[in-house]
Amino acid sequence: MIRDGISKILVRGVNWIGDAIMALPALNAIHEGYKGAHIHVLCNPWTYEIYRLQPFIKGIILHQKPRSFLMYPLEILKVVKEIRKRNFDMAVLFQNAFEAALIAYLSGIKIRVGYATDMRGPLLTHIIERNRKIDSLHHSEYYKGIVRGMGLKIRDEIPRLHISDQLKERGCEILKRFGVKNRTELIGICPGAEYGPAKRWPEEYFSKIADMAIESLGAEVVIMGSGKEKEICKKVELGMRHSPISLCGRTSLMDVIGIIKNLKVLVCNDSGLMHVASALNTPLVSIFGSTDPKRTGPLSANSRVIQGSVECSPCFKTHCENGYICLKSVKVKDVWREVEELWHIVK
Repeated sequence: MIRDGISKILVRGVNWIGDAIMALPALNAIHEGYKGAHIHVLCNPWTYEIYRLQPFIKGIILHQKPRSFLMYPLEILKVVKEIRKRNFDMAVLFQNAFEAALIAYLSGIKIRVGYATDMRGPLLTHIIERNRKIDSLHHSEYYKGIVRGMGLKIRDEIPRLHISDQLKERGCEILKRFGVKNRTELIGICPGAEYGPAKRWPEEYFSKIADMAIESLGAEVVIMGSGKEKEICKKVELGMRHSPISLCGRTSLMDVIGIIKNLKVLVCNDSGLMHVASALNTPLVSIFGSTDPKRTGPLSANSRVIQGSVECSPCFKTHCENGYICLKSVKVKDVWREVEELWHIVK
């Protein structure tokens, strides 16, 4: 792979928070491998905050597909125009879509690197061969495969988010504002998952865990989620005997990152916030249903994973015709055992 003369690199980021976290070791490797080069990221609005936390990122270009198909060509042209202004020497495509390669090609970037997925091979100048085993490995290895194919070394094997003391304190201030009295005895509950209901442990089970945390550990419980997950969070709250603090839909992603750093334990599904907690090294217990923790599970040492014990899991479906038996097979007592153990281990 060409190293000389590369002063500006555009990385096409991935589309989901969890994937953006899992791709961080590969992104760091580009930074380490091209010392002195200015790295910019092309991404959508909901992953913007993840990239903004990386101190070596010199610029971010936002790109979101418009709802109207008729507006799509105009959005592509707008993004291409912005990229052309910045005169990139190389584009590295973490995203698999044809569109990612098309934008890099139309932008006149001379070196375009990525997997030849989605029939986009002719638009790439440097195709990275996919190892046949890559799809059976953890998804972070998929992105590492790109940079290894570029001849770069991976220094950080596990995704890490390094946040400032100010951001952690910001999370603390938000918690205080909403009534948290003791930030050192906090359990977070994240009952949502953007993927679909086949990733979501039943709300009433989360309610039981939250009540047990209050009664047995003297913890304060914070429920978190996006605006789309208000109904899910409300069901958890209504199913409890005690009163939690619900921040669902009331905070930005950056706020939530600061809040998660203040938690003693997080209980969640396989979701973007699970990956955030893992990258912050916040202790967590995650429940898996239709997906496979070997491929998308948390990688930090303080993580615990419980997966449904049924033959059809993982099926990778978003919805289930069998009543979500994999999720329901994960018992409250098993999740509680892991929560309690982490609670007493963590200082």
